[in-house]
Amino acid sequence: MNRTIEITAKSEEEAKQIAQGELNENEAILETEVLSAPAKGIFGFVGKQEFKVKFTLGEKPAEPAPATNTDSGKEEISEEQTNNDDSEDYTPERKRRGSERSSRDRHQRRRIEEDIPERPKEPVSEEVLNHPSYQVIFDFIREIADNLGIENLELEDYQRDGAWVIEASGDNVSQIIGKRGKNLDAIQYLMNIVLNRGNEDRIKLVIDAQGYREKRYRNLISLANRMCRKAISNRRKVELEPMSTLDRRTVHMALKDRDDIETFSKGSEPMRRVVITPAKKRKTDINDRWQPVTVDHNEEDTNEEAEDRSESSTAVPMFMEEDV
Repeated sequence: MNRTIEITAKSEEEAKQIAQGELNENEAILETEVLSAPAKGIFGFVGKQEFKVKFTLGEKPAEPAPATNTDSGKEEISEEQTNNDDSEDYTPERKRRGSERSSRDRHQRRRIEEDIPERPKEPVSEEVLNHPSYQVIFDFIREIADNLGIENLELEDYQRDGAWVIEASGDNVSQIIGKRGKNLDAIQYLMNIVLNRGNEDRIKLVIDAQGYREKRYRNLISLANRMCRKAISNRRKVELEPMSTLDRRTVHMALKDRDDIETFSKGSEPMRRVVITPAKKRKTDINDRWQPVTVDHNEEDTNEEAEDRSESSTAVPMFMEEDV
């Protein structure tokens, strides 16, 4: 006979693990229903995380009998292999070549990322340490982390590329990062307002969590280099996915010293994106090729010689017709 239990936990996964501990020997989880979840608000959640989940437990369903293979000598082909090969003459040799090619591509991506050095961490400046809001920023971050259910929070601060960085770590710290770092960006925006409110000399503050910003930075540099090669190879512009202001700036700075491509941003927030395009070749103007004709006025010419030279010379205009 089926029975139900209700479990309150910080996440659905944790509730499921608790429910599995309540199973009898011949029981299994048949149905799962989320009765209540944390209310969404700024930074994703407000208050402690509490999921209330109802599980329906019952007798384990009978396992289907394994399919018999009538042709033991026939090689099995996975669904992924079938999708990658539309032809009927699929062979193990083609599978091996495809695997080697994928392995080379992954190795090349890893090599590119490894070639990007990690930006060094520097001690916090006296200007930041003596700032009246220095401790206030830490208190705000701890309060936000507590509301997000982050336990064993640790905060480390340092300076990198002229910015003051506060990096958080702890249990379930991914809650402070959010999808594609959106929570981090929101917290960072508010903390910069608190830090620089009423001050003319602004201090740039970056909020990070378990090195997410540095990993994102290295991935963006790698992406910028790959898309740059693609734009040059195809002689066509390449549009990247929508990014935050900080991520777009990283891409622009990564490619700013190249003279064979150009980068610019298009669109409006939050869909603003970076465009990488091959640099346009400068058209040569006829005035660039013009050279002045020097005349020696001390040389005495006869009227006949002067007339002959006048007929044979070609006048070069200072301006083209479209410039007039």
